[in-house]
Amino acid sequence: MSVKERLKKFIQTQKMTVIEFERSINASNGYVNSIHKSIGIDKLNDVIEKYPNLNIEWLYHKFSIVDIEF
Repeated sequence: MSVKERLKKFIQTQKMTVIEFERSINASNGYVNSIHKSIGIDKLNDVIEKYPNLNIEWLYHKFSIVDIEF
């Protein structure tokens, strides 16, 4: 699973749409779908600040989602 796919999984657990998530971190429409390998450091900081319950190790590594508490 890629960073983009894990981020989308996290967004689903927050019961929001991708567009709502993008707005919440002041990203442009389509930002999440444009992620290829990683999130830019500026946006990553926005995500961490807004969603402290997002486990960054899970986002960037291949842990099973069942091993991570949201």
